[in-house]
Amino acid sequence: DFTIDKIIIRMPNDKNIIQFSRIDSSAHAFYRKLMENDYMFYYYANKQSFFIKRKLIQTIWKRTDLIKYGELFYTIQKVPDNKVNTLAPLHLLVMFSSMPDGNNYMSPNIANRCFTQNYPSIQKHIIKNTLIMRIMDVNMNTGSMYLNTPNYPEFEEDVQGAINFIMGQYEIDKKNVVFYGGSKGGTGATYHSFLGNYKACIVDPIITLEEHNNKNDLMYLKDVRPLSIEKDINTLNINQEPKYIIGSAQVPFTFKQFQSFKKDRITILDIRDNHIHTHPDISANSTVEQIYYINKLFMEE
Repeated sequence: DFTIDKIIIRMPNDKNIIQFSRIDSSAHAFYRKLMENDYMFYYYANKQSFFIKRKLIQTIWKRTDLIKYGELFYTIQKVPDNKVNTLAPLHLLVMFSSMPDGNNYMSPNIANRCFTQNYPSIQKHIIKNTLIMRIMDVNMNTGSMYLNTPNYPEFEEDVQGAINFIMGQYEIDKKNVVFYGGSKGGTGATYHSFLGNYKACIVDPIITLEEHNNKNDLMYLKDVRPLSIEKDINTLNINQEPKYIIGSAQVPFTFKQFQSFKKDRITILDIRDNHIHTHPDISANSTVEQIYYINKLFMEE
C-alpha cells in the first residue's frame, strides 16, 4: 500500500536497503519503486529499513535550523558581526549541495545523503555582507540534482521561489546574488542559474547521467529525470548573467560534457594540476580559483 505514511522493510541480512540494493537487482528495483512512490529512506535498526513519505520528512527532523519553503528545506547562515559592512549592499551566496562522501552515500540519515555541507568555511573567504543560503536536495536517494521528477514535479519551482523569497525578505538585489555548487550541486547551480538568470561559479557539474545509468543506475535516477540538461541550457533565456565552470581536461568524463554549451553563455576554465586524477579531485584542488571567481562575480557590481 503506497498511500500509507510510513513503511518498514525487514532486511534479509545486516545491510540497509541502499547497501543491499547495490548487490541485489530485485532489491534495487523495489527500492526504486518506493522512491518513485515518494518515499525516502530515513532510518535503519535491527535489520529493518524505515521509509517515510517525502512530504512528511519535517516530522522526523531533530534539527532546528532547517527552514521550509514549499516542499524543500534550506538553511540561512547570517553575516557574522566581524563581516558586517554597513557601507556595502547585502549579498547572497546560494549553495547547492554536492554528492555525499563515500562514508555517507549509503547512510540512513537523509541529511547525510542529501545535504552535504560543502565548503563549510567559505564565509571566511568571501566579501563582507554576504548571507549564505544552502538548499537541501531532498528527493529520491541522494537527491535529483534539484530537477523535477514525477514524484516531485514542483522541485524547480520551489528552488526558484525560495531564492526569490530570501531576496525579498532581506532586500537583496539580484545583481548581488551568486550561485555556487559542485558535482551534482554543480548540476543544480548550472540549471537554476540559467533558469532564473543568475550569476554562478560552478565546479565540474554532472551534465549527463549516461555513465551513471550505465553503471547499474548508481544514482537511482534512470528514467526519472532527463538524461542531460544540455538542451535546456542551450535553449533557456538569452542575455544571461556571467557564469564560470571550473573543470579540468585531465578528467575528460565530465569536461567533455560542458564543451557543448554555447560559449557566449558560459566561461569554461581548464584547471591543470598534477594532483587531479578523478572527478572529486577538481574541487579539492581549485579552492583558490573558486573563491576568486565567486568574489569576482560579487565585486563586478
